[in-house]
Amino acid sequence: MTKEDLYIKLGIGEEDIQKGESQFETFSTELRKKFLSDIYAEYQGQFFKSLDYIYGEYPDSRKVILINFAIEGSQEEKQRLANGLSNPYDNKKIEDLFHLTYEWINETNDLRLFESLSRGLMFYIDRFEAQEFLENHLENKFEFAKGVFSWLYIQPNWFREKYRKQEIEIWRRLQNKWSSKLTDEFKIREINKSLGLDIDKNEIWLHEIENPWNYSDNVIRQLSDSGLDIRIDGYIGEFAMGSPLITSLFLNGRTLNKSFGGPFVADDENAYLCCTTFSREEGFQLVLLDLESTEIIDLKRKGICTPYKFENGEFVIIVGNDKIDFDKNTVRYNLKEIKTTHNKM
Repeated sequence: MTKEDLYIKLGIGEEDIQKGESQFETFSTELRKKFLSDIYAEYQGQFFKSLDYIYGEYPDSRKVILINFAIEGSQEEKQRLANGLSNPYDNKKIEDLFHLTYEWINETNDLRLFESLSRGLMFYIDRFEAQEFLENHLENKFEFAKGVFSWLYIQPNWFREKYRKQEIEIWRRLQNKWSSKLTDEFKIREINKSLGLDIDKNEIWLHEIENPWNYSDNVIRQLSDSGLDIRIDGYIGEFAMGSPLITSLFLNGRTLNKSFGGPFVADDENAYLCCTTFSREEGFQLVLLDLESTEIIDLKRKGICTPYKFENGEFVIIVGNDKIDFDKNTVRYNLKEIKTTHNKM
């Protein structure tokens, strides 16, 4: 792998080659680190800005800099770059860095670099060369299997939707061959969930509800401090890795017993808290608390329901029992429909 070969394969013109190489030569030690901390951003002073925001596309002169790091960088810099090529979280499309990733992975003998580049290569799963590499290495090179395992785990949703069927088959092959070595139960569960495969309900922790909405007893306290008639009593600790367990919740003079953690969401007009409440008369009840009007909206769902997500204007509620299929064992409550129906009452 030479710089010149890669310039040709990536179709980079002489002007961009000169510009990129000149910039690379003038980089200070600090700027080299800043550049490699996020190859999809521009370091300006103390701030990172999206390259898409600055240029509208990934400029060829920047590709020249990447190539120079891959060829001439220190071992640490090469590892940082390989990791950067494997994590295109923020860009809306995969930049054409395939040849750099592909040529590099075919040449390196460094197993750490190989594993990182394996993740990056899989983002080009629609390329014949990537598919061929997958066939040749998935079941006979564990470092590649680890890279593909990480790729399945870290993958952003905007990319996953394109290749879900292929990924399910790749995941099946990984498990058949490497199940004794790929033992990270958390990642395995997350991959199954992301691919829409069945998982055990007891593997869904209420802690997963807390993080996206920052729901905790602190949210209740902040709402109370802001003047809302809401408070908790008898908070007794954590439940399921971080989600609050509250013995009593008071809203607008009404007591709600044994309220468990649930999604908190704000739209243009209202803020809502979705949770499960319990009383002797009604058992477990799913409710939506309108934190602006302090009204309690009964979602008319009895049984033990887990408020799981809020996405695209809908609360996603898990209503299955043992094995959960996210298509079959969830109910979606549209926020606009809830508001419209409730306003008519």
